[in-house]
Amino acid sequence: MEIMSLIIILVVLFCIFLVCRELNCWYWKINRRIELLEEQNNNLKTIIEKLERIGK
Repeated sequence: MEIMSLIIILVVLFCIFLVCRELNCWYWKINRRIELLEEQNNNLKTIIEKLERIGK
């Protein structure tokens, strides 16, 4: 019975951790920052490709 209680406590704690993590990401806008960085990388790749075409 103690093992079952421990498992339930661990599952509940894990769920709380996931909720807190998601709230933290939302509050600090981490997901939006990642999107912006990915967009910036794509724009830089496009610029590099165009510069390489001009240089040839």
